[in-house]
Amino acid sequence: MNNEEKILTILASIQTEQQKTNGRLDGIEADISGMKEDISEMKEDISGLKAEQQKTNGRLDGIGADISEMKEDISGLKAEQQKTNGRLDGIGADISGMKEDIGLIKEDTAEIRSATNVLSDWADRAEAVTKVKLFPNAGSR
Repeated sequence: MNNEEKILTILASIQTEQQKTNGRLDGIEADISGMKEDISEMKEDISGLKAEQQKTNGRLDGIGADISEMKEDISGLKAEQQKTNGRLDGIGADISGMKEDIGLIKEDTAEIRSATNVLSDWADRAEAVTKVKLFPNAGSR
């Protein structure tokens, strides 16, 4: 084989390899094109997700504000409850004092009733002895 034939063989071999390489590059370029489309779609999806995330964040901010307001309301309720508890404690102390007073009144009433009965008996005996009516309506007793 002469030099020219060798060169042609090498050239044919290089052309075959170049065709294979070009085929592979065409496949890679097609894959890259598909990837670019996928990336574009992903960017759109990410934009949509970001928009939804912003909406969600807005809603969460509203919920956070509502929670803060509820905490303030609860703090106010606790303060009012403490005032009410203080008033109830005072009422409880007043009721305890009233119970003691009622107990004393009952004792005094029992003493007065006993003294009244003694006085009534004395008046009955005194009427019998003195023949003077001490109670004008003695029959109504």
